[in-house]
Amino acid sequence: MFFLDCEVGQLYVGTKNLITRREMMSCVPNELITMVHDSRGGSQQDAMLLWLEEHVRRLQNGIIKLREEGNLRSISLFPEEPPLCSMATNAVFRCS
Repeated sequence: MFFLDCEVGQLYVGTKNLITRREMMSCVPNELITMVHDSRGGSQQDAMLLWLEEHVRRLQNGIIKLREEGNLRSISLFPEEPPLCSMATNAVFRCS
């Protein structure tokens, strides 16, 4: 689940501990966010817009890809191309 804090413009994603500990992590570094009241003449950049722009860029460049399983289509959030991914496996791979 994603949560947008409209007051500060930050986008959060719930972790596996969201329900038990209300644990969330930010999706975008705070220093990249520029709200309207803080813009100093620049353009507004909230975390939702920044996250979507980066997601689109990664899709367009093939870093992340569409996945199809049965009749369901989804977007993989994990890099499948270098430099962010040096090797992809379908299982756990152990190196020693």
